[in-house]
Amino acid sequence: MIHVEIATPESFESVLPLFDVFRNPPIPPEQWRRLFHYSWSCEEDMRGFVLKDGDRVVGFFGTILYERTIDGRVEKFANLTSWVTLPEYRNHSLQLFKAVMGIEDRTLTCHTAIPSIDPLYRRFGFENLETKWIVLLPLPSIWKPGGWFAGRITMNPEVIATELRGVQREFFVHLRATECEQMLITHRGAKCHVVFTVTKGRRAHFSRIHHISNRELFRECLGHIRWRMGLKNRTALLAIDARLFAGPLPVYSRETRLAQVALFRSKTLRPEQIDNLYSEVTLLGL
Repeated sequence: MIHVEIATPESFESVLPLFDVFRNPPIPPEQWRRLFHYSWSCEEDMRGFVLKDGDRVVGFFGTILYERTIDGRVEKFANLTSWVTLPEYRNHSLQLFKAVMGIEDRTLTCHTAIPSIDPLYRRFGFENLETKWIVLLPLPSIWKPGGWFAGRITMNPEVIATELRGVQREFFVHLRATECEQMLITHRGAKCHVVFTVTKGRRAHFSRIHHISNRELFRECLGHIRWRMGLKNRTALLAIDARLFAGPLPVYSRETRLAQVALFRSKTLRPEQIDNLYSEVTLLGL
């Protein structure tokens, strides 16, 4: 009998073979494991839902559970990821979708929704989380990143670990074992913690930012930040989700539409209050 059950951390081994369909880019098993075994504490064991034919797992829809304190209140999230069903069971895959849509006590996000099922998400109350990137083009001269800089920028994890405090240090610890890179900007007594990944685009590698702890300081130091990122990671471009970068576009930048629109469903939050930290984008290194 075909039925849906809650996936738990112990489901990983039985679900892993299903991920063979995700080959572009190839993702090793130790990265898939992060969807089931978190590096942060979580009281719930749910990791999504599995579709089963008897005792055999034939489908999976993942949920990455986490909590964040936003505007002084604790917000619960479930990031949706890796909806996959064996070809011969595709007619039953909507059972997984309906199970996930039944999660009512959390903000749901989906950063990598397939465009063809966008209308299905919207039928269940999802809205646009992000439609555009701001792409920062190369500076006219890497030797002039914006004049003299009296602050400090470091990407040394040992230094960052000693200087971060509170929730930002928790973010650092939780994501240190992933493909994420981290940066700490210190300037005029203020700090800005930045989390980003280096991603291969169609023509070149670029740095994509997922979290900015101090957006005002980030904008002030942007010329130095993109110079340092490009120099260390050999990336010509820097991409930021538009909702994370309020205000006028900086020089040598442009907006570009996302091929995959990010979606969300929430009763309490606005798009600009949600970043990409605890998502398949960072855990799987997409």
